[in-house]
Amino acid sequence: MPRNLEHPVWEVYDLLRTISLNIKYYSERASQVGSRNFWLELTLALTATGSAVGGLWFWENPTGAQVWKGLLVISAIVAVAKPLLKWTDKIQHFETLVGKYRLVERDIRKLVSDIQFSKHYALGHKTHLHKVLDQMATIAQEKGVVLHANKRLRAECQRAVAREFPSARFFVPG
Repeated sequence: MPRNLEHPVWEVYDLLRTISLNIKYYSERASQVGSRNFWLELTLALTATGSAVGGLWFWENPTGAQVWKGLLVISAIVAVAKPLLKWTDKIQHFETLVGKYRLVERDIRKLVSDIQFSKHYALGHKTHLHKVLDQMATIAQEKGVVLHANKRLRAECQRAVAREFPSARFFVPG
């Protein structure tokens, strides 16, 4: 029997996929920015005045001295750029978004589970869906939710969501 791809229950399943996509995307963005921030911090720590690294023997030869001077130039640039990049703020923002989407995900998963268990899509389910949509609208209105989307990452996350939630996985009433 063919599945009815026009049934209103697909709005629930598509929303589950969207929420899952947002969780994956913003989690990965937080991880990426966190990694960059780590390397900035490490660069600053290694080249800081009084760092034990600066006293190592291999900086004493002419080549080592030139490399060390180059690292100090990079460190100076990093020290100036770091506050302007505001990466710690971005990490915090992404993590906050992930937390909010996880709360909404819990609600949509309850709805999906109820539909799967009851084997129908009723008025109560639609009411629950509208509450979840309101939660999503609240998140979407927050400043910075659509921070310059990374299209490659978004496509990668979409493929992961499609593997996690194939259409055949969902119950569709007849």
